[in-house]
Amino acid sequence: MLKRLFARASEMDAQRESRHIAAARRLSRAAVRILVLLYITGAVLLLPGLQSNRTTRASSDGAQAISGIVSDDRTTVSAHAVATVDRTDQVAVRSYVASASDGPNMLDAIAKRFAVKPETLAYNNGITSRAQVYVGETLRIPAVDGVIYEVKDGDTIDAVAAKFGVDAKAILDANRLYFEPQNFAPGKEVLVPVPSASFPDFALDAVARVSTVARGSSPAAPAAPAGIVTAPVAHRLQWPVGGVITQGYWAGHLGVDIAAPYGTPIGASDAGVVSAVGWVAIGGLRVCVAHDWGMTTCYYHTSATYVYVGQRVARGQVVAAIGLTGVTTGPHVHWEANLNGVLVNALAY
Repeated sequence: MLKRLFARASEMDAQRESRHIAAARRLSRAAVRILVLLYITGAVLLLPGLQSNRTTRASSDGAQAISGIVSDDRTTVSAHAVATVDRTDQVAVRSYVASASDGPNMLDAIAKRFAVKPETLAYNNGITSRAQVYVGETLRIPAVDGVIYEVKDGDTIDAVAAKFGVDAKAILDANRLYFEPQNFAPGKEVLVPVPSASFPDFALDAVARVSTVARGSSPAAPAAPAGIVTAPVAHRLQWPVGGVITQGYWAGHLGVDIAAPYGTPIGASDAGVVSAVGWVAIGGLRVCVAHDWGMTTCYYHTSATYVYVGQRVARGQVVAAIGLTGVTTGPHVHWEANLNGVLVNALAY
């Protein structure tokens, strides 16, 4: 009797052990499946990051391509241009100073240079005749055929699209309004792509005429080579960009703020050696140039830099572009001058 009881107990123990082993195996198989699933899911989640890296590299190449448009001379705009931009796909508005070297038919020559139609160049600069382009005149040029449109009170994207006969989606895409709707607000500029360059109530004369120096001005010397910014001169220092001073130098603001359209080239105030490139707190992306006579100038809030530390630059050479990096309420450059370790008013030099 006891033998049977012992045998029965042993059999039950063996069954329990077998069940435990089976359960452990099932748990192991489930753990393996979960690990495999996590691995596959992790790989999928990493794909956007990999794509982002590719996009960053493509943006860097794009920045060099843009610098090539601004200057056909690759020795002027450094090949080290990097897309250090917080809004890389924003369509930039470029500025160009008309030169006698553009030939007798300036409008068409400049339009061809920047790969837009003459009508686009004319419409965005209030020109109705090819004879209205003058040597020394600064022209605003969108990166594609379209309108640089200033948003007004009461405007809607659909209404602006209807005004120029385009799809509202084109405006949304060109200005990142899906993600940054605040950029469509009164006083701000947006790009309205118009591939046909047919603008409402606008016509450009078909006859090319010789463009001349503006009335009331003396004949101007040919503008600086492409890739060189020409701007007002403050004695020894040249302004980094032609624009509007929105805040001057005072005890609470040790620099000069000059507003200009997003993407406008910034030129070195004088010849020298690049002493700093990169991000800083509040000032965002900046470039500093140590000039040959002891002054150092810095340019803050830029959207892209086109030089590297140690590079020799000429007076007016493009070193960066107007942007919105750091703490800023609008596209401008904070122009700072440092003389012997003391921040001074750049406008006084």
